Order: sequence, then structure tokens, then C-alpha cells
Amino acid sequence: MTGAEPVIGEVVKLAYDTLVIVPKGNGSAQTFYSSDLRKIEVSQGTRSEWLRGGWIGAASGSVAGVILGAVSCNEPKGFLSCSSPSGAALVLGVLGGAVGFGMGAGVGALIKTERWEDAHLPPVALNVGHDGSVRLAFSIRL
Repeated sequence: MTGAEPVIGEVVKLAYDTLVIVPKGNGSAQTFYSSDLRKIEVSQGTRSEWLRGGWIGAASGSVAGVILGAVSCNEPKGFLSCSSPSGAALVLGVLGGAVGFGMGAGVGALIKTERWEDAHLPPVALNVGHDGSVRLAFSIRL
């Protein structure tokens, strides 16, 4: 990454001091020097957000169920005929949480996020030049 804009693409050359990338959607290779890089990340693929969506849905459904249960029992002619507002709130809270989890998990399954992991330039590199020459380079951190 240089400046504030990340560069996402395919690595075509990797050496101890340089990184050559062909950016996504653009055919021209770009060379980056290790001294100019702030962070290097490698994509580990995508994953579904079904579990996060499920928990968000469960929390939302539970809150809505508790409120609906408590309010409907306190009304003189509410749609629930119950003697205990706290019992109705508990039952509707649990049911709302279960329904919310299912709906949230369904929505979350449709959302895919890419996973990124930190990477580093190798401390040792072996490069073969166009003329057949071989170059060995290494770096040592003290």
C-alpha cells in the first residue's frame, strides 16, 4: 500500500527489496520498494457472515419480543390474554430471538467478506535475471 490508497492485485515478482504487482482491472505492472510499503496483506479468501447476522437478528428479535410481550399484556384489550406481563415478555423474547436468529443468519449468509492476513517480504531472495545471471539477496534485522 502506498499513500492512503491500497493496491490490490496479483504479485508477479517478489524480492527482498521490491514487490511487483499487476493491479486488479489494470494490465500494467507496478513496482513497489520495501522502504515505501507500510503494510502488506495477503487474501485468505472470502467467508460468509451467517453467524454474525444470526446473533444480530437474535438480539433484535429478542428485544422486539420482550417489548411486544410487555406492552400487549398491559393493554386492557391487548391481543394476548395473559395475567403476567413478565411471562409474556419472556416467551415472546425467546420466540423473537429464535426467529431473529434464523432471519439474520439467512441475510448474513448472503454477505461475503474477504479475509486478509499480514504478510512480509522474505528476508532471502534468489532472482534469475533475463540474461541468466543469478542474484542472491538477504536482509538482517538487528
